[in-house]
Parts: sequence; structure tokens; C-alpha cells
Amino acid sequence: MAKCSLKIDFVTHEVYRAALRRWYYRPESPMGKLVRLGVWEDDRFVGVVSFGPGSSSTLGQRFGCTSLQSCELNRIALSPEHKTEVSRIIKIAVLMLRKQSPGIRVIVTFADPQVGHHGGVYQGAGWIYTGKTADDRRYLYRGEWLHSRSVRASGNVRRPGGKRVSCPRPRDCERVEIVPGKHRYVLPLTPEVRVLVERARRDAPKADQSASSSSESSTS
Repeated sequence: MAKCSLKIDFVTHEVYRAALRRWYYRPESPMGKLVRLGVWEDDRFVGVVSFGPGSSSTLGQRFGCTSLQSCELNRIALSPEHKTEVSRIIKIAVLMLRKQSPGIRVIVTFADPQVGHHGGVYQGAGWIYTGKTADDRRYLYRGEWLHSRSVRASGNVRRPGGKRVSCPRPRDCERVEIVPGKHRYVLPLTPEVRVLVERARRDAPKADQSASSSSESSTS
């Protein structure tokens, strides 16, 4: 890619949401407290990267980390005209995250083969591939597709912070579809965590394998 000046800095929620609507295939913002970073090339705003608590409180558990020691790289939304290699942007964003949140010991991210992603940018940034997540479900409720985490038989769901809010039940939904698993990549930030992550290492997929690689039994 062509060389250019690169700047990465924190951005407001409003700037972040606007970038997702413009450059990300899913415009909704992840739930929970986020670390939002903007990307500029030659003083031109070209996108955002964000980290958050992840969709599961057990995100880093298998690597010996609590929910306060682990997070998810949950969005990379860049203009198609950006010039910097995404792997370089990821590396700088991680350095900024570690400075802002020094207690983080592991970062997890996911690449969605349904939209043609196999995780090449994470491979280039030195992340470790640990296989695919299990297949999931999504539900059609009043014309909107909902993730399985937003539908519960009990009719309520726990949000970050422990608050419970009402949600649809499976029987209330009009349709259910199976969603294939995602490729999981992990970045250990301490030697102790690296030992555990290396034990889970699998052969990383290539671009032409993404859609057909088998599920192992969860962006970006």
C-alpha cells in the first residue's frame, strides 16, 4: 500500500457511530463500555477501531483471564480508500489499548466467513488462530433479525453491569435461522497467557478456505 502519514486517536461516540454507518456491514454499535479509536491518513479521517467487553463474560476464561483481564476487538470500520495496511493499524490500536487499560492480558476477535472474511489481517498482525466457534441462531422478531443473546426463553436478558431487561422469547419470533460459526483469533499479552493460547492454536484458514472450513467447537 502507498505510504502516508498515520494518526490514531480516541474519538467520541458520535464520530464512532457515524463511521460504522458509513463503512461497516453492520451499523449497530456493540454493547458495553468501548475503547473507540479513530484513524486518520494525511489528516483525512478514514475509519475507526474499537475494543469492548465482548459478547460473553467467559471470553478469556479458557486462557486463565477474568472478564476484567480480557476484551474483544469488535469493530474495524475503514474507508475503502484507506492506504495503511490493516495489520499495522491493529498493532498500533493494541498498543494504545494496553496503555489505556494496562490490566488487559488477552484480546479476542472474530472473522465472519459469511461476509468473506477469513482473518488475514489478524494473521498479518501476529494473532493466533484457535478454530471456529460453534454455529449459532438468529431470530426474526417484528421484522428485525436478533442475535440469540437477545432472545431468551425466560423473556429477560442480563446486560453489562448486571441489569436485566425484557427481551423476546423464541416462541414470539417469526423465524429462526442457523448462523455458521466465525473464525476466532487471539492475541496473548503476557507470557503466561501465551502458553495457554499456543495450546489452542490451529492451522489458520486461507482466503479460499474460509467459507468451507469445518466448525470446531463466536470483527471483524
